[in-house]
Amino acid sequence: MTIQCIFSFSIIVLIIVLFLSVSLKASSVPLNPENIDPEIQDNNFSICLDTTSPTKYYDEFLNLQYSCIHSLWNKLKRNPNQFLLLYPLIISVCGNENEVKNIQVDQYPGKEKSYWGVSPKCEEQHVFVTLGIGNDSEAIRLMKKKFRSLSSYGTSAYGSKHEDYDHFYNYAIGINGTGLQTVYGTNGEIMELKDVSVSSFFKNIIKQNIIDMLWINIDGGEFEYWSYFSKKGQFEKLGITVCQFNLEVDRNDGNNFSKLSSNLFESETYIFLRAEIKANRETVYAYFLNIRHPYCIQKYLR
Repeated sequence: MTIQCIFSFSIIVLIIVLFLSVSLKASSVPLNPENIDPEIQDNNFSICLDTTSPTKYYDEFLNLQYSCIHSLWNKLKRNPNQFLLLYPLIISVCGNENEVKNIQVDQYPGKEKSYWGVSPKCEEQHVFVTLGIGNDSEAIRLMKKKFRSLSSYGTSAYGSKHEDYDHFYNYAIGINGTGLQTVYGTNGEIMELKDVSVSSFFKNIIKQNIIDMLWINIDGGEFEYWSYFSKKGQFEKLGITVCQFNLEVDRNDGNNFSKLSSNLFESETYIFLRAEIKANRETVYAYFLNIRHPYCIQKYLR
């Protein structure tokens, strides 16, 4: 057995021991369509007028969580695919600070995959964007019942209009947006679609400075998602704040996910809240929450 294999095995054992030695983080609350009142919390909503919420409180547990995750990432960064596959376990180990556990995270289960989100504490317009709509619409339907005044935008390179979205774009989202892109449909047919860059899509089509929830899926097109969340990255250059985002990552995309993690450590804007890996171990799902921007704090954490 090589030294590298022994080292990797030791890290895995360490994570498992840590996992077993601490109480697990608070589980997400799966939402049932039959139990969601369309007027949920109607009397508890207020307008998000105060956007000067202090961030000092959140700095404390952000630093605690980052030190835990960063130390394990630092040990595994030479094998990023292994870090990705162990990431859900790492989140369980490093998510035990009381402040983190006390954040109520709802789960939006679909037939194919689940998403997570923290419900708003005040009434404002909620902007929701999906890059890569799949065939499963259960999660978005649940979200529309939970979030009031939701304005939803979605893209897909395949299929017809998705009725569950207020604004649907049959676009292939790419890095540069070259105009047209040839793609293969679900039945193998060849299609030519409008190819739009991510920056152009948000700047010229969405035209919103605050994105409450962003879902990034594999079939949303190839783009450097990790660079958008970096310090002075693409979203910052565009003047866009994302309060929450869910990310779908292929098991072989560990290198790029490691880049994202590194960028998040540097920016100190998001906490790593939830993650899971499918039984076939082909896809990892991760959820992140912005605890730095005053608007996001006031709307989701106050």
